[in-house]
Amino acid sequence: MAQRTAPVGATGPPSSLGKIVSEVCFGGSGAGAAGPAGSGWSSTVSTQRVKMELRLRPGAAAAARRVVSGVLAAWRLPDLIPDVQLVVSELIGNAVKHAPGVDTVELELIGREGTVRVHVNDGSALRPMLRAARYDQSTGRGLRIVGSVAARWGVEDLDGGKRVWAEVSRPDQDEKG
Repeated sequence: MAQRTAPVGATGPPSSLGKIVSEVCFGGSGAGAAGPAGSGWSSTVSTQRVKMELRLRPGAAAAARRVVSGVLAAWRLPDLIPDVQLVVSELIGNAVKHAPGVDTVELELIGREGTVRVHVNDGSALRPMLRAARYDQSTGRGLRIVGSVAARWGVEDLDGGKRVWAEVSRPDQDEKG
């Protein structure tokens, strides 16, 4: 299966974003592609993939949300855009805030049968933690938000870092498990 990786900056004209989305959307799909490791996805269903490097700086989450919107529209999954944007925004925001010394992350979107799996890989070994935020705190709810929107989520250790992932499904897909 062909995959393309495109760097995505936190800024840039909308036309360049369209070019990036076009490049990554139409080079990463194929029948018979294996699903993510440990996902339980069969290899007989078409899987679409987009993988990009994202610079961690102010505006990174906004750039990622714009990419999500274009990619999911191209994949004909517009109903999942708001939830996937929320998940991506929280995971990128966590990497910006809690991955010391990391300048970039790899964002990967994997689409299959009404489900989008989001991967955010960073070079930090610090694992995310669920926290109990008080009502008067403005931070500390990110993973709880992800957990409320995603069908499931988790963390995998990688050589030199970690992958935080979440799956967002259409309601009828959640029931299929």
